[in-house]
Amino acid sequence: MWNSECMELIREAHNFNMHNHHYLYSPRTVPRRAFNGKRQRLVRFYSNWQKTRCEYADCIDGDSVQWKLLRGESQDINKVIATPSGFIDLHDPSTCFTYTIHRQQLIKVPSEIELNFNGQYIFFNERIFAFNGDNFRASGTEAASVCSFRLDNRTPKWKSKAPMLHALNTFSVVQFNNKIYVFAGCDADGLSTVTQEFDPGLGEWRLRSPMPGVCEYRAAVVALNDKIFVVGGKERSLFSYEPAKDTWTVLSSTQHAYEYCSATAWKGKILVMGTEHAEEYDVEGDTWIPMDKLVPDDIYCYNVDNFILRTFLI
Repeated sequence: MWNSECMELIREAHNFNMHNHHYLYSPRTVPRRAFNGKRQRLVRFYSNWQKTRCEYADCIDGDSVQWKLLRGESQDINKVIATPSGFIDLHDPSTCFTYTIHRQQLIKVPSEIELNFNGQYIFFNERIFAFNGDNFRASGTEAASVCSFRLDNRTPKWKSKAPMLHALNTFSVVQFNNKIYVFAGCDADGLSTVTQEFDPGLGEWRLRSPMPGVCEYRAAVVALNDKIFVVGGKERSLFSYEPAKDTWTVLSSTQHAYEYCSATAWKGKILVMGTEHAEEYDVEGDTWIPMDKLVPDDIYCYNVDNFILRTFLI
């Protein structure tokens, strides 16, 4: 009989075979950064007046950061979905490309599947999952619905999954081990503290302990070691959640309030980038320091889905 730890090792080995590195956010591998001499690369997506730019930096020390274009000139991208090895670009509702960071390779996915959900997308185990948001106004909507399809399928089709237990809008999703978690957002009564856990293997949801506070606007979520961190909002919130124990901890507030922000793990710490400010969180010391040098100079955040900060091993 295979236990859960053995199955996780098998999944990690499969991912390494497919992508040439481990899951960056696996609690078993972070912050182990010296695997095969690989180094971390910081990548940011943002929108300016000339569409969407993708830039990278291998070092953020010093007074300024030397950002370089990763994908050439600005791209006309509708939505970006992060994967363990790069990104999926949705240029329109039926055209998508995969981009691999360490190979700098762009490949068109032979798919005519419609990708026009009003919610959040996440890539997990070679599948794209779509979590549909609810505007709490229109009747007959597919509120809280969840669908997925295999990206490597020549003729992919959306397959319906069990809907979220609690309908939300402007929520955040994150993968942790073999589960997907939904945090924050708004429900019909206002700001939500509900925590929802989805098991893609079983296709089942369960409610977990609620967040200890709210996070207005869309929160940034990032997994590091054995915890998930939820950060952002005008409340300057920072909470950590430990799935194994189903417990929450309130941590030091951010230095700035954020309407929209993105977060990523970087060398054992957490970077948070907003449209005007950025900062770095020391997990061990529970302290913040300014990192405004991460913020693009010419940002125009009309598309929140393309405002992304991520770390990759190369």
